[in-house]
Amino acid sequence: MRFSKASHMNWNIKKTYAAGALACFAGLSLVASSFAPAGPNSTEPEAIADVLCLRKMSLDLTYRGPTEAEVADLQSGNLTLDQMAESYLASAEFEQVLFDWFRSQYPPTELTVEGVDVEEPSRIARHIVLSDMDYRTLLTGDFTIDAEGNEQPASNGPAAGILGTQHYMSAYSGSYRRNWAGHFLAEWTPIVLQAVTLPADDDTDLSPESLMTNPACAGCHASEIYGIDHLAPFALCYGDDGLYQPGCAEPGGTFLTASGPDLASLGSIVTQSNEFMANSVNFYFKKLFGRSMAYSEQDFYVDQVTLFRESEYKAKSLIKSLVTSPEYCAR
Repeated sequence: MRFSKASHMNWNIKKTYAAGALACFAGLSLVASSFAPAGPNSTEPEAIADVLCLRKMSLDLTYRGPTEAEVADLQSGNLTLDQMAESYLASAEFEQVLFDWFRSQYPPTELTVEGVDVEEPSRIARHIVLSDMDYRTLLTGDFTIDAEGNEQPASNGPAAGILGTQHYMSAYSGSYRRNWAGHFLAEWTPIVLQAVTLPADDDTDLSPESLMTNPACAGCHASEIYGIDHLAPFALCYGDDGLYQPGCAEPGGTFLTASGPDLASLGSIVTQSNEFMANSVNFYFKKLFGRSMAYSEQDFYVDQVTLFRESEYKAKSLIKSLVTSPEYCAR
């Protein structure tokens, strides 16, 4: 929603995320926020037959079950699960699955401006994955992908991958860009801030300068790690319609203690962080496992991070690693 004085522009860290936020400061956000506690009756996973794993993989990556020929090839030893994963990841069906994953991640909102290309971020993300590009290009790329699937130069302000698309910049707007900043925190870090409702007749000065020096508000507004009023300025040169305003004097911002002049620098700050790595691994884990990682899976997480880095941040390598892991082929 749009924020005005009556619609509450103060923020608090949600209590359920406080531990994750504190751990983030120590560089441990990967564990504190990306993992869910195991259930009280959890047990060690039990391996399933390869043909059942193949069915699971096929449904996840193509929306269909394996063909009779695929099952026969696996059972005869002509093909392995690794080879089947590579085949599925190269299929047209996977292109659609991937596109749907990203469309669910970047949906239109009640603030979305009529006529905005809401699928642009998803096309960019899909292109990066299918082309085996460095996944960090998601927030730093200098191109867009048009509706016909062609690569075009980015033209909506400083090049910042999906961040600079009109849809991403208009879906969460509002006064001082705090709504946008709050959403950005939730999407790319373990920190979720919650708007505090103020009475309609409250006369508190809601300007950044005021709240950043107000002891009751500074915790969420002034922190150089996650402060709303340090992060929001990265987006101040974009209108509520998501379009960059030429000639705007970029105010610059600070995030995760690093400062930069514009949205492009924010993309670079994020992609160099542990938070980006945690977000990337957990995004695909949730799609394929249907849940967040458990605390007991931290070793598995570290293995996936290591592979992701060694692959030079190729998302398909990460996906293949996940679907061919013993953890995936288990119940």
